[in-house]
Amino acid sequence: MINKSRKTPIAFASIQTAGLGAISFGIFQIYQSNLLGGIIMVAVVAVGWFLLYVKYDGILSNIFNIHPSN
Repeated sequence: MINKSRKTPIAFASIQTAGLGAISFGIFQIYQSNLLGGIIMVAVVAVGWFLLYVKYDGILSNIFNIHPSN
């Protein structure tokens, strides 16, 4: 069943998946003692998701199933 109230395009599901992959790769980099590279990977994804949240209100709510009261 398709959620018609969703305002974001389907393409952002792939961005979500790529972001999760990049975060896991960043954690792997940290595990491999490449601390700076891993932190940069995670930070880039975090900034990207924040910008998407600002541009498309509620995308993080859709990703993480967080539904604020307002």
